[in-house]
Amino acid sequence: MALSTPGLADDWDYTITPYIWAPALDLNLDVGPNPPIRGDVSMLGILDGALLLQGQARRGRWSFLGEFNYLNLSDNFGVSSTDPRAEWRLKGTMVSLAAGYAVYDNADTRIEAIGGIRAWDLETSTEVSNLTASRTSTFVDPMIGMRVETPLGQGFNFHGLANIGGSNFGSDRQVEAIAQVNWPWTQRTSLSAGYRYLSLDFDEDQVLIDATMEGPFIAVSFDF
Repeated sequence: MALSTPGLADDWDYTITPYIWAPALDLNLDVGPNPPIRGDVSMLGILDGALLLQGQARRGRWSFLGEFNYLNLSDNFGVSSTDPRAEWRLKGTMVSLAAGYAVYDNADTRIEAIGGIRAWDLETSTEVSNLTASRTSTFVDPMIGMRVETPLGQGFNFHGLANIGGSNFGSDRQVEAIAQVNWPWTQRTSLSAGYRYLSLDFDEDQVLIDATMEGPFIAVSFDF
């Protein structure tokens, strides 16, 4: 999510970034024979566990990016007036791997084209009228996008990213967009704050997941 400060053209720069994300979740979930459930909620109120981590390696015009997200969410939503509540759980990991190439790079602004894959391993379950349905879905999608960084003055930098993915073999569509501002705290540590949007539309093997997560985040980046 955070980007490292470019070094010499022949040097490798490495960055690792743990972050905290506080999105709102809009979820439409249909698992097995149970009726679909839908609702929206703040994700911090339904979070049973999470680990969010991003890293990158950069040399000259090339960048190699990786991201790992683990989320364990559970709550209850309304189904109908006759059966007003349904328990649900969504747990799993998202792993992204991508390469980027700077199509424009000067002393101030860098614009990269990126391409890679995003893999999901998700366990979903719903319980309606004491009937439980659960499924595990594992799929990998290609993705393409762009990334930009430019100075704002007073030591601050703006970083933006957008990508889209999906295929006939995985999800129907997934979209991510990030806007953030970085501030260098020390020579090798920087602080970031921004906004992240992530959506997933998956429908296969008696599982429908239509989820949108968007909200602010804070991060700290360590350069090596």
